Amino acid sequence: MSDMFTFIGGAAVGSLLTYMTKNKDSREAVENFIDGIADVFTNFLRQITPDTKDKNTRKETGAEKEKVKTTKTAKKTTGARRVTKKKKTVTSKKPLH
Repeated sequence: MSDMFTFIGGAAVGSLLTYMTKNKDSREAVENFIDGIADVFTNFLRQITPDTKDKNTRKETGAEKEKVKTTKTAKKTTGARRVTKKKKTVTSKKPLH
């Protein structure tokens, strides 16, 4: 029964996404909604933490980008070498288990 609900839900989401992709007005409405929610959330975070500045927004010019040091990539460490496995000795005794 839950498989049927999963199928119906997936079909509904798929048809909604297809509609939004093809219809320009609905696509713009969704984009505006998402942008509005992001603005509201950002404003809410600023109200909660009024003393901190917005550290997430960075405006870098071309000169500042050149100043940023690139980290050197570490050399790839060599992996452990393969060791041959010991062969099991065959005995005529029966196992205990």
